[in-house]
Amino acid sequence: SHRIGRSADVLILTDLTLHTGFGWERGRARISGAGPATSLGWQHLTAIEPKLPSTSGFQLRGREPAMDNLPELHEALARIVHADRELSDVLTEILGIARRAMPSVEAASITLIRGEKPFTAAYDGQMALDADELQYERGYGPCMDAGRAGQMFLIDDMRSDQRWPDYAQHAAAHGVLSSLSVPLPFQGATIGALNTYACQPRVIDDHDIELAQEVAAWLAIAIGNAE
Repeated sequence: SHRIGRSADVLILTDLTLHTGFGWERGRARISGAGPATSLGWQHLTAIEPKLPSTSGFQLRGREPAMDNLPELHEALARIVHADRELSDVLTEILGIARRAMPSVEAASITLIRGEKPFTAAYDGQMALDADELQYERGYGPCMDAGRAGQMFLIDDMRSDQRWPDYAQHAAAHGVLSSLSVPLPFQGATIGALNTYACQPRVIDDHDIELAQEVAAWLAIAIGNAE
């Protein structure tokens, strides 16, 4: 189970232990730790660091209509095939679904942290990779802090954010004006973060946050089961 606390524009997640056997309430699809994803190993993650998979979000949106509710999101996530696939491909497909569910978002990525080293395991949209790397170069930023501290960070407007001023200034110069980073919790630990980026300020709302939390839970299970 999980509980969400809000303090100003920082949402703090507590009691976020996710077990390998995970059941969605309210009729959500069920995922088991004994599923096909368990055949995928962490070597897939380290192997993709030099060459990251990417898809065009605009093409995804052109092929399929946007989603506007949780049941549609859960249905799309439940249709993902895990067997006999690279983990990076599965993660990229989940990111494409996340972007369809959040039409105000231009790009999305997954930051994983191994030891003290963060890296982008998958991304959908060049903007996301660029914003991630701006943070890695500085050693701090919302995606890294979300992955390390298990907190959710929303930036409504990069031009006025004071928590990461140097990063925010450079991100705005790259066309990123708002973002949301959601931690990926698995079995009591935080293994990384789901990051979404938009080129307009104040466009990520409470509904987007709810959808991002759902996607983050699916991502954490897929990654955790691949360990």
